Amino acid sequence: MVRHQHSRFASIALISALAATSLLATVACDPAPKAPIITDTNSQPTMKPDSISTTQVSLTTMSELSHLERAIKPFIGINPSGVIIAPDAQIPAIADIEKCRVVSSTNTAMWKTKWTCGLTSTESGKKEIEGVETVNYERSTRTLTYNANFETRNFDDRESRSNAHTLSTTRKIKIIFSGSATNDATQALVKMTSTANLKKGDINRKGSNWTSTLNGKLTREGTSWALDSGATIRFRGALYGLDELRYTSWASGDFDFVSETATKLLGVSDSTCTKPIGVWKISAIGGGQNFDTKLETSLAGGQTEGGGFFNWPVGLCDQP
Repeated sequence: MVRHQHSRFASIALISALAATSLLATVACDPAPKAPIITDTNSQPTMKPDSISTTQVSLTTMSELSHLERAIKPFIGINPSGVIIAPDAQIPAIADIEKCRVVSSTNTAMWKTKWTCGLTSTESGKKEIEGVETVNYERSTRTLTYNANFETRNFDDRESRSNAHTLSTTRKIKIIFSGSATNDATQALVKMTSTANLKKGDINRKGSNWTSTLNGKLTREGTSWALDSGATIRFRGALYGLDELRYTSWASGDFDFVSETATKLLGVSDSTCTKPIGVWKISAIGGGQNFDTKLETSLAGGQTEGGGFFNWPVGLCDQP
């Protein structure tokens, strides 16, 4: 009886030893686990950020912030500057860039703005802008939505329209009001995503390729609108100049903006062009380097701690 139990224990020990040996062999043969691959958020080569590049990115992002008026003004009954209010959907062919935008109402949009700018011009080196902006309000969810798509073509008299330097831009805005949107005092969450890139197929030219995303809270008190402190803007990608500077590379990298004060949106409640006034902290990364600064904007323009500055463009509200 004892001999039988001893034999059974020996068999169990032998099986355990063989299993352990097999496990060790398997572990030894398996490849060592690989370290996770960390990819850069920006897939294209980036540039070392400095005062000049950060100032140019600031002008672009603040100009986008100004364009919040494209959603808000029609909603509160203010006519955007430089447009014609059309009684129907007929769009006149007017070359004057100040009068080439027509607002109308359609069965798919409460407010629709169609851009047909410069198409009839025969000038050398001209610019064309075509695009559509739509605004809708869903009362049940208290949500205001804005969508826009544009093409901006720059060319001279030797180029056909199909071969023009064509920048495609988009903008999406969603504003969700916390209460009655018609109250004199209200708050809302806002998100805006803007993009710019050369039209597909335009591979022989250089140009912008970026995305900018704004997240924050809007506050309305009477006729005053502001973006609360703590709002963020994330800019990712390559920025080139506009029009005659369209082949000039200004920046490429990651730029993060955080508002340190409430940003007043002056002009939203009247017919003037909206200008965002506030203070922002900026953290930039590119070319393996970091660059931190602050931006302060005013009615005249913006200035960074490093001495960079910009003036608001004369045609700020005429840009797509």
